[in-house]
Amino acid sequence: MKKVVIDIYSAKNRNVGVGEYSFRLGESLAKRAETFSKEDVRLQFLVPKELKGCFGDGVDYIAVNKLNRYFYRYLYIGCSLFHAVHQFAFVRFMLGAKRSLLTLHDVNFMYEKQGAKLLKYKKKIGRRINFYDEIVYISKFVEQDVMRVYPENNVPSNVIYNGVADTSQNYKCDEVLPFDDGFLLHLSSLQPKKNPELLIRMMQYLPSERLVIVGNWSSAYGEYLRGVIKELDLKNVVAMQHVSDSVKATLYKKCKAFLFPSLCEGFGLPPIEAMHFGKPVFLSTLTSLPEVGGELAYYWAELEPKAMAESFEKGIAHWQSIGSVPDVKTWASKFSWDACADAYMQLYLRLLSKNRKS
Repeated sequence: MKKVVIDIYSAKNRNVGVGEYSFRLGESLAKRAETFSKEDVRLQFLVPKELKGCFGDGVDYIAVNKLNRYFYRYLYIGCSLFHAVHQFAFVRFMLGAKRSLLTLHDVNFMYEKQGAKLLKYKKKIGRRINFYDEIVYISKFVEQDVMRVYPENNVPSNVIYNGVADTSQNYKCDEVLPFDDGFLLHLSSLQPKKNPELLIRMMQYLPSERLVIVGNWSSAYGEYLRGVIKELDLKNVVAMQHVSDSVKATLYKKCKAFLFPSLCEGFGLPPIEAMHFGKPVFLSTLTSLPEVGGELAYYWAELEPKAMAESFEKGIAHWQSIGSVPDVKTWASKFSWDACADAYMQLYLRLLSKNRKS
């Protein structure tokens, strides 16, 4: 039986994009274990010890901790195909793997790093790209961005969009919140590239609205944002630490709109999550967001607080006048984990049918 080893160790932290991606991909692939078995293929997940067994008995597990996972890549376990689910995966290869696949989420270091660090990251990712037999990009934007940064890259590639869980169907969404319904919502890892500071500064021009920001407020950047709120003496911004899935679903259901002025996104899960609840989303025009949000999202043409506030007021008035909830939900449904997992399954089977790259 052919063995496919998939490194989903990042599923340990679902509060960041690659963690949620890793968990959901593992969950969706595990549901296809019987189909894989009929093709004489067995899946084996490399996971943190606390996730061993959580995807069911249809798959095998390599349970590791942060230290010993380094050594597993040097053990020959008869791997037919190895899949690294993001470009910074610690386990870059499995000894003896006949084929290797990489999912590349972004080259955001081009926008975030400078000088020696930029060159270091560019060389590192370039080496990784050339190591693999095929690359999966999570959006057409990422594919184009990689070709811009690495024009010499000729590794065969595919675009497989992320799945986005429709939590509107999975939870009662009746958690008690410490504020009234109808708030504006931003949910992210709360890093500078997500641009939450701009949303905070925008709120001084929207005194009748309330903004709830969910993320890692205990970080240095979170403390800086608290300082901005205090400096502006804002009473209409609410800080919430990372929340459970049920609370997050409740936030989506009860919010008035979802705001996401991100500067760097390879895909952008939260806007589609909000669309599943039939909510209007307001996005920046940068990187992959227009591709993901499509024509049904509202976009900030100018990332300046007062202009953003004015654009939001026009957009929300338009939304309330047309009530396009069904269209938004239909758009969101295109980004399903079933479609994502089916695409990976077909890719795995095709790669397994090939000979090893010379």
